[in-house]
Amino acid sequence: MAGEATYREDLPLIMNRRGFDEQTWFTFSYSPVRDEDGAVAGIFCAVAETTEKVVAEKALRNSEEALRSLNATLEARVADALAERKVLADIVEGTDIIVNRRDRRYRLLGINKAGQQAFEKVYGVRPEIGDNLPSLLADKPAHLAQIKAYWDRALAGEQFTETDEFGDETLARRAFEVRFSPLFGPDGRQIGAYQFVQDVTERLREQERLKQAEESAAARAETESLGQLTGGVAHDFNNLLAVMSGGVQLLDRPIEPAQRERVIAGMRQAVKRGAALTRHLLASRGSGRSIRKRSISPSTSMGCGRSSPVRCAGDIQVDIQFDDDLWPIEVDTGELELALINLCVNARDAISGKGTIGIAARNRRGLSVAASMATSSSSRSPTMGSAFPPIN
Repeated sequence: MAGEATYREDLPLIMNRRGFDEQTWFTFSYSPVRDEDGAVAGIFCAVAETTEKVVAEKALRNSEEALRSLNATLEARVADALAERKVLADIVEGTDIIVNRRDRRYRLLGINKAGQQAFEKVYGVRPEIGDNLPSLLADKPAHLAQIKAYWDRALAGEQFTETDEFGDETLARRAFEVRFSPLFGPDGRQIGAYQFVQDVTERLREQERLKQAEESAAARAETESLGQLTGGVAHDFNNLLAVMSGGVQLLDRPIEPAQRERVIAGMRQAVKRGAALTRHLLASRGSGRSIRKRSISPSTSMGCGRSSPVRCAGDIQVDIQFDDDLWPIEVDTGELELALINLCVNARDAISGKGTIGIAARNRRGLSVAASMATSSSSRSPTMGSAFPPIN
C-alpha cells in the first residue's frame, strides 16, 4: 500500500484442506495497483503453492547428504581395505614361505619373491606373472612331469600336503613341503589352484642327524648291555665250573658214600643249570626254543625260604621273601630264572653305592598283574616283584 512490490517465496503454512492439518508451502507476490493519477489504489497478490517443489528439494538435499556421507564412509572403507591388502601383500612378499597360484592352464597368476628366488635357484629360470609352466620347463621334461603331477591333483579339486625333493641336480636339489589347495572364483567355480611351499631341507637333515645319533646311542647301549650280559654269563659259567671242578677234586679223594652222592647231585645240578643257561643264550639269538611250562612250588623250586638276605655284590644285598604257603605256578623255570636275573641286574645298575634288592612272592586271588614274574593256569596266582617295597 506504500507503493513497494514485495515477494515471499516458499512461505510455510499449516493448512486444513482435507479435514486435518498439514504442512504446506506457498509463494506470494504483492504488487501495488495505481489509479489514473498514479496513486496506490489497491494491491494485487499472486499466490502459487510450492509444496511439491519444497518437498522434492528437501528430499534431494537429504539424498545428497546421505550420498556425501556414504561416499565419505566408502572412501574410508576403501582406504582401510587397501591398507589391509597392503599389509597382507607385504607379509606375503616378505615371508620366506613360497606362495604362488596358477589357473587351469598352468598360467602363473601370482607369485611372491621367495617363490621366484627358489624356482630360479633349483631350475635356473625366474618365473614371472603370466608365465606358463610347460613353457618354463620345456627343456626339463622330467622335472616338468614331477611338478605337473602335483598341480594336476590340485587342479582336479584335491587339497593335500606332500614332501618331496625338487630341482635340477646340476643346480640345486632341495626338499620342500608343499601344501596345495583349489582356487575358486566369485561364482564358486574352480579357476585354478594355489600352494604354500616351505623349504625343509635343513630340517630333514637335522632329523637324519638326530636319527643317526639315536641309532649310535642305541648301538652303544646295546654293546654295553651285551657286555654286561656276557660278564654275567661268564660269572654264571665260572660258578658252574667251580662246582664241577670242586666235585671232580672231591671224587678223586676217598670220601664217604653219602658225601659222594651229595657231590654227584651238586654236579648234576650244575650241569642242569649250565644246559638251561645255554638254552637261554640260544633263545636270545632267535633259535625259536619253545616254552616248556610245568607246575612248580616257587619256594621249593627256587630254594627260597620265608626270608633270605643274600649279599649280591659290594654293598648291595638281595632280600628274598617268599610266603611258605605259596600256591603252585605253571611256568618255564628257565624263563622264570632268567627274568629274575634280568630284574636283579637292572636293579643293581640302578643302585648307586649301598642298597637292597627286594624280591617277594605272595598269594593273590583274582588278580592279574602285568609285571608279575609268574602266572598260573587257574585264577589263583602268586604275584612276584611288585608287592615288595622299592629299592632303598
